[in-house]
Amino acid sequence: MPGVTAERIQVLSEPGALVIRGTRPLPMVGPGHAVRRLEIPHGQFERRISLPSERMELGIPESLNGCLILRLRKLDWTSR
Repeated sequence: MPGVTAERIQVLSEPGALVIRGTRPLPMVGPGHAVRRLEIPHGQFERRISLPSERMELGIPESLNGCLILRLRKLDWTSR
């Protein structure tokens, strides 16, 4: 997710899916700046990632060099 800071990312866990929401600001906005060509979309976005039916626990999301790192741990039936 190039151009998206960790503060602009929200990761939610829903039954059967992870939901990732964020905002990518328009680069160099202001007087004296003009964007001639933009290859990376900007604005708000949302992605849904389907998960298997097993119970999963989401770890703390990390952002490193434009990559979102998510760790999921499969819970056994005794973990409640």
